[in-house]
Parts: sequence; C-alpha cells; structure tokens
Amino acid sequence: MTNARVFLEMGSTEQAEALVLKHHLKHALQADSQDYAIPLYMADGSVEVKVYDLPPYLPNGTIAKHLSAFGEVLSIKDDVWQKFFPGVPNGTRTVRMKLKKSIPSYVNMEDECAYVKYRNQIATCRYCGRNLHIGSKCSDVKKALSGNSANGLTLAQIVGGMNPIVPNDEDKTPAKETFPPAPANPIIVPAQPATPAAPVKPIAPPVFPSDPMDIISPPGPWTRSHQM
Repeated sequence: MTNARVFLEMGSTEQAEALVLKHHLKHALQADSQDYAIPLYMADGSVEVKVYDLPPYLPNGTIAKHLSAFGEVLSIKDDVWQKFFPGVPNGTRTVRMKLKKSIPSYVNMEDECAYVKYRNQIATCRYCGRNLHIGSKCSDVKKALSGNSANGLTLAQIVGGMNPIVPNDEDKTPAKETFPPAPANPIIVPAQPATPAAPVKPIAPPVFPSDPMDIISPPGPWTRSHQM
C-alpha cells in the first residue's frame, strides 16, 4: 500500500461537497485479502457543519460568532423547506468551516441550545460535554440529583432537561388550617323517629266475563237471543 493521492477538480464547491458526501468511505480496495475503505476529503480542508434546533429569526452573524471559537467560518446559509413551505427557512444552517478543534454536539447560542453535527464528529453528551453516553448514566446528572440543586426532581426529569425549581417565600406551602377542640360536654340531639310509610293497596286482578260474546255485544236492550 502507498500514500498516493488523487485530486479531482470540481466546477463548484457544492459539487465537491456532494461528491464527498456520496462517496466518502463508501468504496474499498482489496489488498492481501483485506478491504481498505477509500476516504474522500475536500482539498481546502473545510467541512460542512449542520446547525439544528435554532429559530429562523436568530441572525446568522450571531451563529458564526459562536462557531468561530472552534475555527474559521468560511460561509453560512439558511436551509429552506423543500415540501411543506418551499423556499421558507426551516431554522437549520449550513456552515462551511476550517476547524481548529472539535465542536461538541450541543452548543449554547444566546438563549438557545443548538444541535451541531458534521462528518467525523465525536458525539458528546448534552449534559456533561464528554463523549456520548446514555443520559441516565451521566455522572454529572447523578451529582445534580443527589445535591441540593435537584430540589426533588427525579433522574428522568433531570436527564429530560427539566430545570430545578427554586422555591421562594411566595411559593411556600401555607400552614394547615387548625380548628378549636371539641367541647368537654357535647350536646346530643336525639334522633327523630322515622315516619312510617303509607300502606300500599294491592291492585285487584282484572275480571273477565264467562261468555266471550258479552265482550263484543253492543250496549242496549239487545240480548243474545235477539242476535241469534
């Protein structure tokens, strides 16, 4: 194996970025029955940094100012919606940078916490800043839970980003209401006897005539002998 390099000249920076994104470490050469992935980098040493979870109204100059602590910012642009609202900024920024040091996965910018991602980045924990691990295993979170600053929050609430609640004088729980003791000789009122319920009269069963013809005979002096 050698350290030979191949340089490709592209028509624009966007084409070069797309080529790197599509083919970096996606192909391999075989030597001595072993595969070696082929890396592909930008010749100018810059990387594309994606910045998420920021409101669209936050100025790009402010974002560039915060990221300049990690290297040289070459350009920054707004990403836009492709389907829902074509052409409208969606809050994500694409930044071209020459990094001098690694950028953590989460960077505080003004009053917002931005999620930052770029190729070959070492992902970090949102809470302690060290290499990424399961949030519930973060030792700093456990310290916050055991300290006075947790103020009764559970581990799941702290890992989920809930801020401790600092009580003040206005938030104190009011004292329980007290009542005077019962008198030594209480007055006992006798219970009134219950009023007996009125008896229920039974309902007489219906009476039917012995001869069914009496039911259909019209009223009057007619008798059965007349109808016969």
